[in-house]
Amino acid sequence: MDRGEQPRGVDGAGAVPGGPERGGGFARAPRRVGRAGRGLKPGRVVAQTYEPENYVIRSAAAQDYRAFFEAEMKYREEAYYPPFCSVVRLVYAHTNDDRGRSEAERVYRLLARQSSDLLRVTGPTPAFVHRLRGRYRWQVLVRGENPAAVVAGLSLPSGWMVDVDPQSVA
Repeated sequence: MDRGEQPRGVDGAGAVPGGPERGGGFARAPRRVGRAGRGLKPGRVVAQTYEPENYVIRSAAAQDYRAFFEAEMKYREEAYYPPFCSVVRLVYAHTNDDRGRSEAERVYRLLARQSSDLLRVTGPTPAFVHRLRGRYRWQVLVRGENPAAVVAGLSLPSGWMVDVDPQSVA
């Protein structure tokens, strides 16, 4: 692990709403293994984790890309994450944490009324970085075939950020 780096994608994957950040943890592991083996002396990598049996850890340790890919695709299909759907991440920021949570709950309830097998709404949860620049952030995820169309029908007050097909949900 690089010095000072948050172990996101390994144990952090379970803590981040929307576990698909796992791929980042897998992608970084072979790089670290490669760095450890440079030079005249053979290197050794020690990974500290709460989940040593997790398929991300096992696949990375074995440098088994195919096993990781197959397990990750199975997880994403079962959990209904891309590439099996699209995602819209709604984040509300407010200087008062209780007001932020209340507004996120209000929007969640509006969206949850439209929830179905093809449209899933999760949240509200504190954003991975809950407080940023003096504002508390709450997020709601909408997953489905066309969640952007559902969200486009909402009238959102100021303070909301809408991210269609985000790179990360952290």
